[in-house]
Amino acid sequence: MNKLTIIGRLTHDTELRQTTTNTAVCTFTVAVERPFKDNKTGERKADFIKCVAWRNTAELIAKYFTKGNPICVEGRVENNDYTDKDGIKRYNTLCQVERLEFIPEKFLSDRTASDTHPPIGVIGDFEEIISDGDVPF
Repeated sequence: MNKLTIIGRLTHDTELRQTTTNTAVCTFTVAVERPFKDNKTGERKADFIKCVAWRNTAELIAKYFTKGNPICVEGRVENNDYTDKDGIKRYNTLCQVERLEFIPEKFLSDRTASDTHPPIGVIGDFEEIISDGDVPF
């Protein structure tokens, strides 16, 4: 099973673009603080995870998330390799995002190492409903 959950903050504004077939793709990086402190410095280190989202999920992330925002993404780890212009083989590991959750700011600032689950608020691949102004009930 290839399943990954990341909770952290965006390191920069998201980048939304379209493929040649007009499919939305959004790339971003999430900084994830490690749950332990460095023995020498007493500071926590962070890992920086590259992420890619597609279609409606990509558009949602680009619309609602900017640098510094907390985010929770679920997806899978994907390893890619390619040859650069100098003929050197390069490797790339990233998270292919399948779902996301909005995380309240307070969750990350008050988080302790024992906290493992964010508040519920799952948003998956969806289509935005355009309101006609009528109340639905």
